[in-house]
Amino acid sequence: MRVVQVVASNTPELAGKLAALSAIGPDLLLVFGNAGYFTDGQLLPALQTAFPGANLLGCSTAGEIRDAHVEDVTLTVAVARFASTGMRQVALPIASDDDSFAVGRRLGDSLCSPGLRAVFVL
Repeated sequence: MRVVQVVASNTPELAGKLAALSAIGPDLLLVFGNAGYFTDGQLLPALQTAFPGANLLGCSTAGEIRDAHVEDVTLTVAVARFASTGMRQVALPIASDDDSFAVGRRLGDSLCSPGLRAVFVL
């Protein structure tokens, strides 16, 4: 497995760092940052264009931990390339709090398959 991580202060700065991430041909992108990055309409299309076919997971945070520091209003992107690990991504909407148990059951049913070793849920 190969992993590369970058931290950016804004979406244009991240765009300048995508080549370093792209070089490993990632299977997985993990994206964490201030909620503004996820609502500005620029981040998701930029990542989907730069990494077609990669599994993209992430969420907003109230602070990003890097090394021994906590930072605010940054965006952290980590990419991983696996030698022989298969991956599958499933996303289901939750209409209300009352629907969460049923959605969790459907999520589990959709992921259940022979050879499953791990599940990562955000």
